[in-house]
Amino acid sequence: MVVPKRAGARRDNGYFGPGSMAWEIAGHPATLAGMLNGAYIALLFPEVAQSIQDTSVMRVDPLGRGDETMYYVYTAIFGDTEEARRAGKFVQGRHNRVRGHDPVTDTDFTPTRSDLAIVGHGLTWLSLLASYETYVRRLTDDEREKYWQEGLIAAGLLGLEVSTMPATYRDWCEVYRRDFFPRMNYSVASEHAFANMHTASFAPPWARPAIRATVAFVNELTLATFDDTERILLRGTRSKTRLAAARLLGRSFFAVAALAPVRDLVEQYINRGDIHALLSEARAIEREQKQADGALRIVA
Repeated sequence: MVVPKRAGARRDNGYFGPGSMAWEIAGHPATLAGMLNGAYIALLFPEVAQSIQDTSVMRVDPLGRGDETMYYVYTAIFGDTEEARRAGKFVQGRHNRVRGHDPVTDTDFTPTRSDLAIVGHGLTWLSLLASYETYVRRLTDDEREKYWQEGLIAAGLLGLEVSTMPATYRDWCEVYRRDFFPRMNYSVASEHAFANMHTASFAPPWARPAIRATVAFVNELTLATFDDTERILLRGTRSKTRLAAARLLGRSFFAVAALAPVRDLVEQYINRGDIHALLSEARAIEREQKQADGALRIVA
């Protein structure tokens, strides 16, 4: 796994900045688990799962593949405009080389196919929201809409025509349930992808027990972010008691993870500490903005 190093010092606040929903949501550690939410749903598209089975580095290096996703998400949201565009080009370059074919549905796959590009961005963007609302706080309708509108900016970074995306959060929910949800299916390739993750077959034997335990824990927290129908599709049905326990545990776990010393330690291990540098800069910018706003109120 190789992601671009930062080109230099920050030039501006990027596409979102202080006060954005994107900074609030993606800046919380709970959204680290949220990234699996979108990945799980993506594996229910048979052609996506088959492509991973046939060609993706995810089979042999899922952690490295996850680092690539985190590099894009955090750089697009917290980087300056130049770095955000660079991250978008990085993902586009990766996507342009991916091809696949699902023999069951007889469909070709590429991440640049317009319908899959739309749902791919939507799932990635809203997986963060699902985890945040499960483990941090529920947003208002206006906040969700604001977050979706910010997501349309991120879609542009991936080369998507914003006019092809659902215009509002409500539109997205309708399109997702009407056009994409009926196409989802737990295929043989999906089974292989999940088995590879849960058995840790990609890792050396001595590391597998610890990885399996970690994956099992994260899996419980991730499944608690879906609705009942999605969990059935994922073959991860849970009792109400088990879901409530997972959510209670997750809220406590992420509350601790959000404490500055713990949060900083975790961030240092993501993409060689580059993500921590981005997030630290964003927090400093937010503090400066709050101080400036406070000074203005005093003067007024």
